Amino acid sequence: MASRTAAAGRSAAGAGRRGAGARRPAPRKKGFFDYPRSGKGPIRRWLPSWPVVLGAMLTGVAAVLGVFVFAYATTDVPAPDDFALAESTTVYYADGETPMGSFAEVDRESVPLDTLPPHVSAAVIASEDSGFYENNGVDPKGLVRALWNNVRGLPTQGGSTLTQQYVERYYTGTTTNYLGKFKETILALKIDRSQSKETILENYLNTIYFGRGAYGIEKAAQAYFGKPAAELTISESALIAGIIPSPSRWDPAVDPERAEQRWNRVLDLMVQDDWITQADRDAAVYPTTIDPSSDNTYGGPNGYLLTMVRAESSTAPA
Repeated sequence: MASRTAAAGRSAAGAGRRGAGARRPAPRKKGFFDYPRSGKGPIRRWLPSWPVVLGAMLTGVAAVLGVFVFAYATTDVPAPDDFALAESTTVYYADGETPMGSFAEVDRESVPLDTLPPHVSAAVIASEDSGFYENNGVDPKGLVRALWNNVRGLPTQGGSTLTQQYVERYYTGTTTNYLGKFKETILALKIDRSQSKETILENYLNTIYFGRGAYGIEKAAQAYFGKPAAELTISESALIAGIIPSPSRWDPAVDPERAEQRWNRVLDLMVQDDWITQADRDAAVYPTTIDPSSDNTYGGPNGYLLTMVRAESSTAPA
């Protein structure tokens, strides 16, 4: 009897040991998307894992790069805008030398870059795009900063380089929406690779609006100082360059205080970027501009003749 009881005890103990050593059920196999995450706490299970976050970021970057590469490959540089090429027409008397007058849809007269004093282009570069000769047509930091400010509802900023401004005035026309700015950026990159910096700068100076109805540096010099651009001084160049962002509001005849502030800013930047010396800066005197012109181009007998010439030229076959 005792023997049977002992055997039963050994059998029960063995069964207990076998039960304790038995394997637990295998955990549920995770799927490709383990969400909510298994085996995590009540909060962490709803948070994506770092591989998911990293994967999403890489996918987003790849998508953006893909769109950019496609846009760059499929975007062609268009022909210059007709408005950008329009110039003034001068009418002469029968001797072919004495000017009778001029007319134009756009008051512009293009001049070669090498006819201008170096400080003319230096003033514009220092004021508008100090990295013009180093960048590839765009300034990534400037674009990000402008986008961030715009998203936050701060005053709108373009973040445009001189090359982007050139694209806008010479090829695409003014644009303010994000799609237009994206196209402008692509064109700036392509143009920077296909045109020399000198060509871009020359076209920019001959295209930009300087106020007082003047397009291009030549007409601007005449409108503000009554002289050709080839004779502009450092101070005069700094004044003209300073008002480029808002020429109608910052014209010295409209807001002399703001115009002088901009003049000082440009001269300081020219010294900072080594375009001029501190001695040049110290010697600079704020220039006096002439009054805005109010001439009646089509007044008097000459105006009548100009009207006839203009009408005839507009109806002549191309």
